[in-house]
Amino acid sequence: MEPLKNGTMKQSVEQARVELELRNVPQDQIQHAEYLSKKTDRYEDLKRAKESYSVCDFIFEPAGTIFEVLVSWELKKDGFLKKAEQQKRLRIIFGLMILIVVIYIKLT
Repeated sequence: MEPLKNGTMKQSVEQARVELELRNVPQDQIQHAEYLSKKTDRYEDLKRAKESYSVCDFIFEPAGTIFEVLVSWELKKDGFLKKAEQQKRLRIIFGLMILIVVIYIKLT
């Protein structure tokens, strides 16, 4: 969960706990739900970290993928670790391809 401004997240969690107490939900059930929530969050983070570009991305959605590779600056910050590493290499490759095309055009 992302913290919201002015402690809103804390207030929301406390309000939810009070509501659960009013409904007589057992404490172990609450703890189990919290555990599952944290486990799901960790799974999503791991899934995001391992997500990568594939050839299919460039075939079926070339404009969006190329735009993301060239323009997106915060892949690593957003948790896309593998994509960020691939992005570094792809930018070099795209740069070299553009340079080769420009040189070819100038020579012909």
